[in-house]
Amino acid sequence: MLANETVEDSDDDVPQLSAHALAALEEFYTDQHQQEKSASVQPAEDWNLSQFWYNEATCETLATEVEACCREQNPNSPSEVIVAFVSCPTLYLHVRKLRLNKQQSVDNLHLLEFDTRFASWDDSYQSRFNFHRYDFREPEKLPANLLGKCSLVIADPPFLSEECLRSTAFSIQ
Repeated sequence: MLANETVEDSDDDVPQLSAHALAALEEFYTDQHQQEKSASVQPAEDWNLSQFWYNEATCETLATEVEACCREQNPNSPSEVIVAFVSCPTLYLHVRKLRLNKQQSVDNLHLLEFDTRFASWDDSYQSRFNFHRYDFREPEKLPANLLGKCSLVIADPPFLSEECLRSTAFSIQ
């Protein structure tokens, strides 16, 4: 407080953004809103949900492994192998895109994810998007149609806490 200010003067000063900062913030929120509504843009990472998307090289490497495991399980029809992706939406989207580009079925790829933005996400392929809401705090709440049916489960728990790891392992079993 300056010497010539009173307590009342300093309490009335509400912090305000400059016009330039306010315009930049508005632009950021507009872009974020557009991305979430766009059919062709993957939802942005949400650090509050402990989400960190894989980069392209990681997706390629993991997708190659997923496809190799599926071919090993069913050499004649690898796309018939039921695969669950637990808390790893970027890998799910990548494997799905690869299969659709090869005109292979994606009906047996399932995403178990907490973030419901993926429930209605449309990637313009106009094919079934198998989203199942998953919360590691409720590890027993799983889709009945997947229980005991998945030949391959890939999981990337959102937190490295013992509770989260145990719950995710319970769900996989």
